[in-house]
Amino acid sequence: MKVLLIADREELRLFLENELSPLGAEILHYWHPIKAMDNLEEASPEAVLFSAQDFPRHWTVFLVYLRASACANIPFILLKGKNFKIDESKKAETLGITEIFSESFEDPLELEKLKEYITPPSVSSAMDRGAAYRPQAGEKAHILFTHPQRMVLVQGRLEEISLNELRFEPLSGEGAASLSPGLVLRGCSVSILDFITSVDIEITGNTGPVTARLLGRARPPEIMRLFS
Repeated sequence: MKVLLIADREELRLFLENELSPLGAEILHYWHPIKAMDNLEEASPEAVLFSAQDFPRHWTVFLVYLRASACANIPFILLKGKNFKIDESKKAETLGITEIFSESFEDPLELEKLKEYITPPSVSSAMDRGAAYRPQAGEKAHILFTHPQRMVLVQGRLEEISLNELRFEPLSGEGAASLSPGLVLRGCSVSILDFITSVDIEITGNTGPVTARLLGRARPPEIMRLFS
């Protein structure tokens, strides 16, 4: 798993490499956020660790840039120092940050949680087990996106979602009929229970319920938690 680390200190990289490399993580260390932004799509990371201690004025800009990129759905984990303020935590929550951990990792539970993000359940192994979430009657479970050709909103009721695929019943007729196999939909909004996240999908079938496969290797942590 490629982990993008943005920090200005070698000792932080060495610590994270020592903890995460045995789990299969490859640490891509950038010494400055601007350089990391320039190389983001080329690096194609599956998680980002950002030192707010080293770059207190850059993490918000980087997060907004990340969420608008092709890597929008990957975990963004902020590493805070002793001077991190409470109002910064509130700002992070508003911007949809994944987690905030103390970079000292004095709390061993934080380190264990970080490792869970770095080594999420294997998509292929979960599919082998037939892992799928099927919302119960009355549960909030919807998908919403803009048809890229007709430029109309399409909403659907999610019937099933796994780590590789999803199936939904369109609730709006306009645009739904033209969801042909091979059509790629970027930034689809998925709301299940009490969370909202976004995914990229490719339509695989449209005879009855619409079926689609999830694109990319990383999965939003909100969806991963459905199978934990």
